[in-house]
Amino acid sequence: MICGLSSIEMEEAELSSLQTVFETLRLASCQDPAVLKPAEEKLKEWEILPGYYSILMVMSFQDLEMCPGILVLLT
Repeated sequence: MICGLSSIEMEEAELSSLQTVFETLRLASCQDPAVLKPAEEKLKEWEILPGYYSILMVMSFQDLEMCPGILVLLT
């Protein structure tokens, strides 16, 4: 526990940022294993947190101009 937050609460706070999730998805599509592995691990951790799939759904309905390939990552 850091600053009164449990590790689960810290993960949920991090997950609540759409930009953080988007950036992690972008890194998970990287060809460099040194970048890819940590991003994949973070996504795996988030899969069990409440709201993870809802955030992915919200992202899929947002303006996709920031990254045309994001729908590929979300499916």
